[in-house]
Amino acid sequence: MNETTRADLLSLKEKLLEQIAHIDAVLSIGENIGLNGTKERIFNPKASYQEKIAKVLLNAERFLNITQIIEIIQKETPNVNRDDIKSGVNSAKAILLKEGSISKITVGASNQNSFYGSPKWLDTNGNIQPRYMYDESLIKEKKKIEI
Repeated sequence: MNETTRADLLSLKEKLLEQIAHIDAVLSIGENIGLNGTKERIFNPKASYQEKIAKVLLNAERFLNITQIIEIIQKETPNVNRDDIKSGVNSAKAILLKEGSISKITVGASNQNSFYGSPKWLDTNGNIQPRYMYDESLIKEKKKIEI
């Protein structure tokens, strides 16, 4: 196996593992099946994106990254274009942060490792209480790219 093929395979493996982690998160958070087998909605599809984000976080009962929030909203509103959901979520997130309705925790220096949740889920030092901790497997390590 030549080095280029190995590097390509390792890169593909990393991407697939990341996608699996996101799928697992959506399945564990978004699959609320009632006793009668019908899916219970996390939020009203006609709700504002601010309300949708709040309901997703309250349902998850833990800090989530923006990708997880978008994936759950998309799963709940499959007829809405993903780009429209991203735009709506990003705008609503900014408003919720400004109002203090949600808190943002960034792990390290990369905004890719930002997680959102209720300010009530933080202790007096601003740290996440253990029961509301984000999924640590979603932390992305910043890698130096050499050419």
